[in-house]
Amino acid sequence: MISVAQLLDDFGMGGVTRALTMFDEPRLRAHGTSLVVPIKSSEMLAPSLQVDLIVNHTALSWKRLVFLASLRARNPSARIAC
Repeated sequence: MISVAQLLDDFGMGGVTRALTMFDEPRLRAHGTSLVVPIKSSEMLAPSLQVDLIVNHTALSWKRLVFLASLRARNPSARIAC
């Protein structure tokens, strides 16, 4: 069973927020768990998560580079997708 953390900084009813509701589907929950982790856009230190996969839905920018580096450092065994 795979565990996934979805990093999200914008909870407006846009495409990403709506698409994340597909993980509530019982057939998907039978194969893994998905957790939405709220991230402030000004945060520099990433959380330490005990998951197999981290999906970053925040906007990529040079300003977020420190956050992404800390995400890798604090979660060395997780795969990261941006």
